[in-house]
Formats: sequence, structure tokens, C-alpha cells
Amino acid sequence: MQLYEGATLLPPGTLRTGTANPYSVFSQFARSFHRTSHIKKPLLAPRFLPALPRGIASEIKAIPS
Repeated sequence: MQLYEGATLLPPGTLRTGTANPYSVFSQFARSFHRTSHIKKPLLAPRFLPALPRGIASEIKAIPS
């Protein structure tokens, strides 16, 4: 598991224009993001999950309809 700052791909405010201002036009922001960001492909889903460690209780609950 890897933890990242916040729920965004980049910390807010880190991608700026050449004059250090925030972008005001999305298309320019998007081009800059694609040029400078390196987003890895998602990991494959695990084939199985290990059992919970001893001492951790789990409850089985019905899925709401």
C-alpha cells in the first residue's frame, strides 16, 4: 500500500504557470499536467486476500438491497 498526500494526483497548488501563478484555463493546465506528471498504471487486483491477523474481530453483515 502506498499513501499519498490527499485525494488528488498532485498536492493542490503545486502545478503552476511559468510566472508561478495558478492556471486559469483548464486546457493549459491539462497540457502542463500531462507533460510533467508521471502516473503509473494501476496495480492488478489481488488474486486472494490473506486472513485477518489474530485478535482482529470481523463482523459479517448483509449487503443492503
